[in-house]
Amino acid sequence: MKEKSGFFRSRFGLVFSVFIAVVALLLISEHRAHINLGGVWPLLLLIGLCLGMHLFMHHGMSDHDHDDREH
Repeated sequence: MKEKSGFFRSRFGLVFSVFIAVVALLLISEHRAHINLGGVWPLLLLIGLCLGMHLFMHHGMSDHDHDDREH
């Protein structure tokens, strides 16, 4: 079976994602005085981790045809 490759599975997609994450962290750290989120950081971290796990752990679930699989 031929495996489909997506943007996040390619080398460019991985490098681009890491680049965007580093840029976001640098922007947040440099502009921390302007962003007053108080106690929201733990919640944002949890939501970010959940989104990351959803994006990167469901890479093999693209085939939604469950008729020929046993559960």
